[in-house]
Amino acid sequence: MRVQFEASLKDVVDAAFRASIRTKAVQRWRLQGMVLTGVLSGLVCGVLTFFVIFESQMGWVAAVVAALIGTFGGLLLYPSAYRQTLRRRLRQLYRELIGNNAPFKVEIEVAPNGISITQLNTQVIYAWSEIEELFETPDSVDFVARGGGLVVVKKRAFASLEETSKFVEEATRYLDQFRESFTAANPDSHT
Repeated sequence: MRVQFEASLKDVVDAAFRASIRTKAVQRWRLQGMVLTGVLSGLVCGVLTFFVIFESQMGWVAAVVAALIGTFGGLLLYPSAYRQTLRRRLRQLYRELIGNNAPFKVEIEVAPNGISITQLNTQVIYAWSEIEELFETPDSVDFVARGGGLVVVKKRAFASLEETSKFVEEATRYLDQFRESFTAANPDSHT
């Protein structure tokens, strides 16, 4: 089954964001940034409070409380700031890479040999052996590939809910057939 839709820069950024946050490297960077932000904001709040209230007997206590509040504040605010920063950087990157070519046509076909994506004069084919997961979101059907690949099929590519269901069922059937044949051929392996 073949479908197509017009992809905007926003669609490309969204797909890149969703693919990147699934990677271990980006998750590690996020955790490192969150810890560093928490420590630095706690340190700044604690030191400033200590010097403002230095003359008081409560200077140390106030500094520790301010440091804890600053740390937790930094930890709470970081995820939102991180997401906004990552999206902004991806938007800049893809604006540079795509240029004036957006919006552009994306064609996706599910077939017995895999899923084929054609866009911007480029075709990529993922064999079913490379697809780890298939799931629906409110606005798309997503295929997660080994190595961090993500194929996002926007639901506007489908004329109806029935067509979306048919596409998902067909893709799931091909994926299940691959897994069954792989398991039959390799009974000692786990997929």
